[in-house]
Amino acid sequence: MLKIEQFKIGQLMTNTYVVWDENTRSAVVIDPAGQSQQLMKFIDDNLLEVKAIVLTHAHGDHIGGITWLQEKIPGLSISLGRDDVDLLTDPRKNFSEYIFGKNEEYKDINVLLDGDMIEIGDEKLKVINTPGHTEGGISLYSEGMLFSGDTLFLASVGRTDLPGGDYNKIVTSIKNKLFALPDETVVYPGHDDTTTIAYEKAHNPYVR
Repeated sequence: MLKIEQFKIGQLMTNTYVVWDENTRSAVVIDPAGQSQQLMKFIDDNLLEVKAIVLTHAHGDHIGGITWLQEKIPGLSISLGRDDVDLLTDPRKNFSEYIFGKNEEYKDINVLLDGDMIEIGDEKLKVINTPGHTEGGISLYSEGMLFSGDTLFLASVGRTDLPGGDYNKIVTSIKNKLFALPDETVVYPGHDDTTTIAYEKAHNPYVR
């Protein structure tokens, strides 16, 4: 069974998630937004073996903790959607230079494609391509849970006015892919509070 712990990190209060298999203690960190001693303490206290960093997309407020986390846990790879690799490696496009005042070089990058499975111990997260907020944005699904990044929020959607953004694409991603998931699926977004697919179908004013 997959377990989840949420941390709000950084200037924009980005949701960073530690997701782990309760049986094996194998874990991944989704969208490490910045340095967080609280996050590392949680990993250590719960004897979790973090295997990888997974990005829903590569904007600066979701990647600020990558280098720091790789220093704390050597050998961590970075996995993200194919069409966001260029975004990750260009600080002008991902705004890391603007947000953090520094450029980072990233190593051990793995490309994720639609339908790929991310193994976490005995459990898996399925990759769903959800472009619109960025060209290579992805969501991550396992039964009962969805990590939607900045695609779908509580009664809202991600902004589409940044490079690679496309309003029609984000609406299509939500309608055709995310709304096809079971209504009871809990949505864990990149910012703000959790929601459900059923609630968003009924109440999200941007997706009709």
